[in-house]
Amino acid sequence: MKYWLPGIGRNEYVYSCDMLRYKLEIKDLKYSQGVLQQLFTAYGRFDVRQYPVNFSDFKFRNLFTVDYDTSSMTVGIGFNGCKNEDLMIGFLEVNPNKCFDSLQCMYDMQHIFDACWNFELLRWDLAIDVPLPREVLSLVKDGRKYMLDMYSNTNKTEYLGVRNSSGYTKLYNKALEQDHDVEEGDLTRLEMTCAGDMTADQIITKLPYVFVASDKFVESDDLKALSSSQRVLVRALRSHPDRDDLFRNLCAGVRVKLRPYIYDGGTTLSYDSNAILAVLENIRQFEQAMQEHAFSFVSHDDLREDAARRLAEKRGKDFVSVQDKENPFRMQDHD
Repeated sequence: MKYWLPGIGRNEYVYSCDMLRYKLEIKDLKYSQGVLQQLFTAYGRFDVRQYPVNFSDFKFRNLFTVDYDTSSMTVGIGFNGCKNEDLMIGFLEVNPNKCFDSLQCMYDMQHIFDACWNFELLRWDLAIDVPLPREVLSLVKDGRKYMLDMYSNTNKTEYLGVRNSSGYTKLYNKALEQDHDVEEGDLTRLEMTCAGDMTADQIITKLPYVFVASDKFVESDDLKALSSSQRVLVRALRSHPDRDDLFRNLCAGVRVKLRPYIYDGGTTLSYDSNAILAVLENIRQFEQAMQEHAFSFVSHDDLREDAARRLAEKRGKDFVSVQDKENPFRMQDHD
């Protein structure tokens, strides 16, 4: 797993920023007419993909992506809104965990931000990686819209909230997504979208309860005091995605009898506000560096050297770069 400046919390949970989305206020109308993309492709770069111009209402007129191997940065310029000044609005979305180890990405973002009067963080995704198997974790419903995509006990994703809005949460098997071997251990990710102005305390309040099944759930000895029908009911409720709703619909006497077997044997995830503060501080320091134009004057030699390093890591072998004067962004490799 690669992380951009992660925070390590209690129980060795890893906290990181998995997405940043900024609102851009463009300085010059020419940038909403495709000039910004042309600046990126001036040296024949093949990592920039431009989409057809879109004049649909409430869409961005010019959209392009920049590929950094592991992920892409997406930029939209010229919002087709109700007012002419809306054409000066844009957005930038990028995954720091996958892109911020690329000097080219930082250099590109710097030039985009330099073309703006202002950039404002709209929302970002907080990722919390928990070294526990997916099957022992489940979201506790809390009034937010709930959805479940389930293929098996280990391959399932739970959702709370509305996509792209503050508080939108998903819980999924990150180890399965990364094609981890069993020997590498279990890894479940809780991911929540945060508004750009949320504090650590507000984030803690918004994070959902995640139920952690007790290890003793694997055994059946704890159910011996129950009748056969009650044992069947407990086993079914422990793994059912609608556990909380079903439990509330049981009669009061049954709820009192079964509660210790369904809830008291487990816990909920405990979040670390200091680790969240560390992630927030990393975002603020990144923004400060952009405001101070820290990457405006990175040389092409440094960009080529960094590209060589990343390609060597990807290939797992030595890499020798050869300068191409006509295209300083293109790399040539020789074994």
